[in-house]
Amino acid sequence: MLVTSCSSVLALEKAEHRALAEYYAPVIYQEAHSVVLDSITRFDFDGDWNGANNWRNAYLYDLPGYVYYAVIESTKHYFVTYAFYHVRDYTARPFEGFAPKTEHENDMEGCTLTIEKDRTRWGKPVLLETLAHDHFYVYENPHNRRVNAGNAPDDGAIVFLKQEDETHHRQPALYIEPEGHGVKAAPNQVKDSNYQHPGMIYRFAGRGAELPQSNKDPDVSYDLISMEETLWAKRNEVGNTSLYCCTDSYALPNGQTVSIGCSFNGPIGSCSAKPPWGWDQADDGPIKKGDWFRDPLFAYNQQLRVEGFAGKYIYNPYLQFAPGNGNPGPTCEDSPESKTVKEAATSTLFGVAKVLLSGGLSSKKIGDQAKQLFMTETVLLEWAGKVEFERWDWNKSLTAPLLPSFPNIKLVEEMRIPVVQNFAFSSPGFKAPTRYFDSLILKYRASENNIMAKIYWRYEDMTEFDETHSQSASLKKSDQWIRERIDLTGSKNWDKGKTITQIKIEIFSPSDQKLATISPVTSGSQPISISGQVLINYIIFDRNSFSDTFER
Repeated sequence: MLVTSCSSVLALEKAEHRALAEYYAPVIYQEAHSVVLDSITRFDFDGDWNGANNWRNAYLYDLPGYVYYAVIESTKHYFVTYAFYHVRDYTARPFEGFAPKTEHENDMEGCTLTIEKDRTRWGKPVLLETLAHDHFYVYENPHNRRVNAGNAPDDGAIVFLKQEDETHHRQPALYIEPEGHGVKAAPNQVKDSNYQHPGMIYRFAGRGAELPQSNKDPDVSYDLISMEETLWAKRNEVGNTSLYCCTDSYALPNGQTVSIGCSFNGPIGSCSAKPPWGWDQADDGPIKKGDWFRDPLFAYNQQLRVEGFAGKYIYNPYLQFAPGNGNPGPTCEDSPESKTVKEAATSTLFGVAKVLLSGGLSSKKIGDQAKQLFMTETVLLEWAGKVEFERWDWNKSLTAPLLPSFPNIKLVEEMRIPVVQNFAFSSPGFKAPTRYFDSLILKYRASENNIMAKIYWRYEDMTEFDETHSQSASLKKSDQWIRERIDLTGSKNWDKGKTITQIKIEIFSPSDQKLATISPVTSGSQPISISGQVLINYIIFDRNSFSDTFER
């Protein structure tokens, strides 16, 4: 009977914690530079818990909105943590391809909202801390000043979008940057109903986990996932194809130490992404890795002065837990896969010097080598939506029914290509080193079965496309969107030491009749027939990370 009673209380507490997390679920202003890569989602978006295949799977699966949450309860406070997962930490800006930038597979940053109990159901928010690139930012509640920043800088005030009354607030507004995905409190402008956000706005709207219709979707619903029942429950799954790649030691209240997974598996970028118990700030004194999340009663008192901040834990599974069974895996200190940002930066400096001097000490030799380290304007090659598609070239002398169209249905833009013989379509010019860029991804719908797509590429030293520099793939008939990766390295003439400057695609029927050609055409060519359509939502020239440039 005692066990049953305790189990019922625990289940009730968890239900209350979930309700609290839902009540304060933040509104997220996610800025986006990528069609896909800035979407928040869940770690197992691709159907498995292998962190080592997520970089390559980023464009191949839907990324519906999810946020991980965790609730720790003490006698006087609730600590509600929200963690935001992105598939890649990447760069998209010109000249940031100076390598190796610390890009990495998987990415998780977040925030903790501290709520003071006051005999009401929801309590009073007193403090918001956010994480951006291994640094914690501290924000107070301007309507309930209970915090003195102490040794930590005061980074401003929490912005609430909805307000129950002057004391009890809900829905803090957060801003998540693109690419690196650091989290901060949203600026005050979000209170303005006319505020135009250059990205996606996620809300816990009760509609479940929705897929953004574009990277400028103003109303995306996300769902909450219990961190305790997912990422934390799998803390002992460590290995080359597991959730975590290495472990670290954590102290338990009884004096024991236990090793658990604390860095997400992901060889691209050396397992740099971490769950909340792996978050750490280098200059926070006696606070150890994960303490800001696992032991806020200790950690906060080291840096902050919070009025009435005392008590004991009522519910904290992240501090008081039984050690797991089995092989804990390699420690992150000993793991060859795991590197800190500092180590990556040091490697960059030495690597830059090595590359610059590898051709000799003459200024010309050094200049030639330096060119290899810059990507100039080519970092992210994504074509999606009317504006990008209109930059592609086709025979604009065709009659109107045979020209591509660009419908927009609930923010989803698509290029509708009529299936006509000798139709012309080619990419804009670019420069993409083949040591990084190696595959084309199409998100498409096709009106016929067994249509073949043939991808051609031109190197810098080529004036025309030819058959030897091409790769084929079979497209499938579908009324739903399909994503297809075409691996260009499968061609025997793929050269990893060159630079690609243009792409074309030819589409063939099962009988090898040319239905549509995505390439320039000679003047005077005329379409012969039309048979259905190929609809394209995006074309991506995908790449590896810049994190291992010097190995390449």
